[in-house]
Amino acid sequence: MGHILSSVTRKQRPGQLIRQKRTDLGLSPEDLAYAIFKAGNGEVSGRTIRRIEDPDICMVPRVRARFAIASFFDLSVTDIWPLEAPARKKVAA
Repeated sequence: MGHILSSVTRKQRPGQLIRQKRTDLGLSPEDLAYAIFKAGNGEVSGRTIRRIEDPDICMVPRVRARFAIASFFDLSVTDIWPLEAPARKKVAA
């Protein structure tokens, strides 16, 4: 784990990054789901992968799916889904 991502890749949305990596391997969403399973990284459905990649949905999967996908691509979860600081609430003065 722990590939260093370029600044261009870092600015990509998670779905864009996953789609890019998946297509670089020549896999369909279902093929990727099967490859993740065969690699022993867990189970993720092709539907889940499509929903993550869809820019209109931008689904953030459950923790297990995030770990399975990141592990398959030899990345950390935060390489794909960076931690974001929680929004601060304004307090009335």
